[in-house]
Amino acid sequence: MKKILKAYSIYNPKVGYCQGMTSIAGILLMLMPAEQAFWCLVSIMNKYLPGYYSDGLLAVQLDGRVMESLVHDIDPEISAFLGRNDVQATFYAVGMVSMRLHTHPTLGNSSQDMGYVLM
Repeated sequence: MKKILKAYSIYNPKVGYCQGMTSIAGILLMLMPAEQAFWCLVSIMNKYLPGYYSDGLLAVQLDGRVMESLVHDIDPEISAFLGRNDVQATFYAVGMVSMRLHTHPTLGNSSQDMGYVLM
């Protein structure tokens, strides 16, 4: 995993390395050989997670705002509770991709699993 993450930091020095990338790289390494995992990581970072690991984490902030809006629309009572307790959506929205990676019951059993994780 270290080699893949170091290679990515060299491949994309603007983004470099961020601790959250280990979850993605680890799952990829369980599913495919290292070189494929590297190129898959590049694709995921470019297509699905641009801005997630950039300075200021702009995409994370945007997703947090979207999540806050969804929670408010779906359950205003929970939204009010989170607001009263100063729980920002970015605290729980970021972990959702990681949670889906770690709790999917059949992860690795089909080529569709990565699509599920990234939905």
